[in-house]
Amino acid sequence: MSMMAQLVDKLEQKLGAEITEIGRRLEGIEEKTDMTSTTLNCKVDFLTNKVEEMMDSVKKTVKTQVEVNETQLVDRMNAHDETFHKQFDDKVDEILKSIDCSVVEMNSVRSKIQEDKEEEEEIQKRKTSVIIHGFGESVDPSPDERQKYDNEEMENLLHRLGSDTVSVNKIIRLGKRPETSDAKPRPMKVVFASEEQKDAVLSRAKNVLRKREGALNGIFMHQDLTMKQRKRRQELVAELKHRQSYGETNLIIANWKIVERRGAHREAAYAASTPTPTV
Repeated sequence: MSMMAQLVDKLEQKLGAEITEIGRRLEGIEEKTDMTSTTLNCKVDFLTNKVEEMMDSVKKTVKTQVEVNETQLVDRMNAHDETFHKQFDDKVDEILKSIDCSVVEMNSVRSKIQEDKEEEEEIQKRKTSVIIHGFGESVDPSPDERQKYDNEEMENLLHRLGSDTVSVNKIIRLGKRPETSDAKPRPMKVVFASEEQKDAVLSRAKNVLRKREGALNGIFMHQDLTMKQRKRRQELVAELKHRQSYGETNLIIANWKIVERRGAHREAAYAASTPTPTV
């Protein structure tokens, strides 16, 4: 075998090992993620095409360099030019490092895909449930009696909200049970029969509970959120308070954004055009 052939064979062996490893990791994506998702399929296809394009580019570059410098390459190899061998090995290492960087990037994207998938699954699990704060809690030592109390009180609350036809599948108190009667009641998770029923209850609660009247005073209800969603909402609440402290008004949080309350411009225009009554 000629020195030229040995050199090319050496390069192919190094690149071949890396290509095999990339292929193995790409196959791992299919094993670890649900390929029924169109979004995931698109991302995996994108990664596969990217790696294939990169490998084609590497092969083309090496082939061009070998063809252009073939005469000098053979002469230097025959002369046992150690400097040249080192430069060539350095070039091969540089190419392989770029491949490693792409593999790291691919793994990072794969991890992000998996995180997004798990987050979406968690959101789906919570789509029919709400969390209620400030809802009175029984101190009865019997778990059955406490559950009975929560069921009856929830039924009364739904009646006040005009949601008597709504079906509740489960009621769960969150956190450790308080030991004293004057302790703050624990939040309560309520799971409804469907997402539509949950949405209807939240919509009615937004208008009724906002008035803070009578037995409903102090009760607050919201969608059951994942840990990431809770963190994002905390950030939005902090931003909202910050902006309000600088004089911005009529701001609310809607669809994970801080927006101006609908109708705020009309209310402001009406107030400006209405004369102030004199005494």
